[in-house]
Amino acid sequence: MNGEMGDDSRKHKCLLDVLLKLHIEDQVLDEEGVRQEVDTFISAGHETVEIAVKGALYLIGLYPEVQEKIHLELDSALGTDSEGPLSVAVLNELKYLECVLKVRSNSKQGIQWLEVSLIS
Repeated sequence: MNGEMGDDSRKHKCLLDVLLKLHIEDQVLDEEGVRQEVDTFISAGHETVEIAVKGALYLIGLYPEVQEKIHLELDSALGTDSEGPLSVAVLNELKYLECVLKVRSNSKQGIQWLEVSLIS
């Protein structure tokens, strides 16, 4: 692409680079086609995150022990400022919640993640 749109030698190109190549060089997509593809990609990503969050909240809700540990950790990290915005520093303190979410997201079988969380 004549160096105008970045390094074409990369092994993996981002979605927008691929779509722009299809539009500018290959002339396979028009501007509306590029826009629709980006909208679809963003929408699909949003739905994936939504499903993951709903699943995690549902499973956390099934286990009061885990819910209580998360609540205590939040209280400890937030201190007296429970109404204020969460800062990166506060989020970095939430190690138990991070472990629960990571185990949940890596688990192939939905319930097993909690057994690992309860042991911690």
